[in-house]
Amino acid sequence: MTLMMEACVTVTWMKFCYQLLRLTGDSGLADQIEISLYNALAGAQKQTGNYYDYHQMLNGSRPTKESFADNDR
Repeated sequence: MTLMMEACVTVTWMKFCYQLLRLTGDSGLADQIEISLYNALAGAQKQTGNYYDYHQMLNGSRPTKESFADNDR
């Protein structure tokens, strides 16, 4: 639960699933895209909506020293 995942990995996974979905038509891949969107990508977004955390903790916590959570650029 303390391992981190980069937000860009989620986007890459979603793009990969999309390409496989186009090739195979397997609806399970669309499910993976949806799960990634709601659980990882939306969960990494800063509350103000202007940034995403770089590292997402799998236990739901937001470490400020390794993320953009406190960056108000």
